[in-house]
Amino acid sequence: MIAVVCAVVSFGTGLAAAFYWYRASKIGVSPGWKVEPGEAERNIMGWVSGCMIAITASGKLNTIAALLTAVSVGFGAISNLLMAFA
Repeated sequence: MIAVVCAVVSFGTGLAAAFYWYRASKIGVSPGWKVEPGEAERNIMGWVSGCMIAITASGKLNTIAALLTAVSVGFGAISNLLMAFA
């Protein structure tokens, strides 16, 4: 019974990690102002700032996803070991 619970936890945390990685991949870069045609080159610092904000947000989501993946792998390994020695 414990092996099944560990397998379910592993599955759930694996799905949650995939969701967080998906969200991290969808973060866009915004220069911080409304871009009109031809104005994109006018203020490079807006783009630099937008990139830093996007990278930070993506990094936070990636950190959560990596931790959830570690938990998923750990519970999966426990489940496998319990099934092997049962």
